[in-house]
Amino acid sequence: MKNEHLARLLDDGQHFSPSYGGGLSNHLPMTLIALSALGGDDAAREAHVQRYAKRLEPLHEADIHIDAARFDRHLGDWSAHAAYRRFFSEALTEHGTDATLAAWWPELAPGLAAAGFHGLIRLAYGLEAESRTEIATGLAYLASAHTPLIDRASSVAAGAADLAGALAELRTAFAGNRIEAGLIIEELRLATEEPEFFPHLKLPRLESAPDCSTVRADFARVSVRLYLAAPSFNSLHLVTGTHALESVMDRLPAAMHTRTLAHFWVAFCAAYVSIGAPEPATAPADDPAPDWQPCIAAALKSPNDHLIKMVHTCKAQFARHGDAAYAVAAKKVCGIP
Repeated sequence: MKNEHLARLLDDGQHFSPSYGGGLSNHLPMTLIALSALGGDDAAREAHVQRYAKRLEPLHEADIHIDAARFDRHLGDWSAHAAYRRFFSEALTEHGTDATLAAWWPELAPGLAAAGFHGLIRLAYGLEAESRTEIATGLAYLASAHTPLIDRASSVAAGAADLAGALAELRTAFAGNRIEAGLIIEELRLATEEPEFFPHLKLPRLESAPDCSTVRADFARVSVRLYLAAPSFNSLHLVTGTHALESVMDRLPAAMHTRTLAHFWVAFCAAYVSIGAPEPATAPADDPAPDWQPCIAAALKSPNDHLIKMVHTCKAQFARHGDAAYAVAAKKVCGIP
């Protein structure tokens, strides 16, 4: 059942731009959804709105119309965000969520790293909350911040047995060499522009549904171990971005999974290079029933939007995969021994 108070806050927040301060992402709606999933009440959500909204900027309209026949004309044009949001809002009203995703995902998938995975994450949270306004905004975010990491002339060789093997190949070229810029997406682009990036990048087999399931499991297992090995802004977004990928893929036709995973593979590997290509942490001891309450309590009291989202992601990914590393990561982000 939808939470009416949360739905109202999400709708009220649509007048804010999805970014502020020169490209920082507006996490307010995602944090409100995460708080709700962790058991936060109306008061917790209202308090977070009061703290967070002060930094946000209004959404600016531009005289732009998105024509379905020329959908890609404004891809990557931030000034077209409001126009794309109107376009997707109308599509969702007329066709519903799954049909709209199926129709336009092929155009959006090459740029799924948009805004440092935040377009993908916002879409996933909108799907979780069953909020049509948030789904429209997430899709518009992917369109207006569209940033493909492979140009049409690039070719990526096949041959990776798994994600760990692919990262080991990249580690031979990039270990210890961090890439720093103002925004995550800038760091990902710089990584792909490194002369040795594509020569050392290998794609896995993605020829069947079992192949795709294996790669999805790889992302989930490796992303959290990278965070444990090298906690950082970017490695945290590998974890939350992977969670978002899984949520969105659950709603996509199976025929779109191969291409989606291939584009995410490139983005994931670029983010890996940006954090210095560390060795993933070793697996923690199995724990089939970790105690989430200390982390939930910390998240509900915290003003830190990334901490709140990370705890929600870790709890959700543990429920999906049963990987004890997520409980360890939740404690790490909360500073709990």
